[in-house]
Amino acid sequence: MSRQDALTRITRYFDGGQFEADLAALIALPTESQKPNNQLALRRYLDQMIAPRLTALGFACEIADNPAPAGGPFLVAKRVEGADLPTLLHYGHGDTVHGQNDQWRSGLAPFE
Repeated sequence: MSRQDALTRITRYFDGGQFEADLAALIALPTESQKPNNQLALRRYLDQMIAPRLTALGFACEIADNPAPAGGPFLVAKRVEGADLPTLLHYGHGDTVHGQNDQWRSGLAPFE
């Protein structure tokens, strides 16, 4: 794919509303790590939202339980394009702080 093709695709993705729809879907899951026993929501976020997107980009994904009982699961994604190319490590997390639903103004919510 050429640079211009990539720019055209990303412009269409953004201007066509798909970026906003994808972002809304990602933030809709309440992945509040401070809530006791919320590991299922954290796991669902990785299983349903993050791993499929990375897999579509050619990554091999593995989700592992956290050895800390109160901690959320880990997702490790790997994509090797060539042994002669540099290795890139990226860190991200899917857990969020407590949404404090009762403290939002009328018409607003933390996961919308």
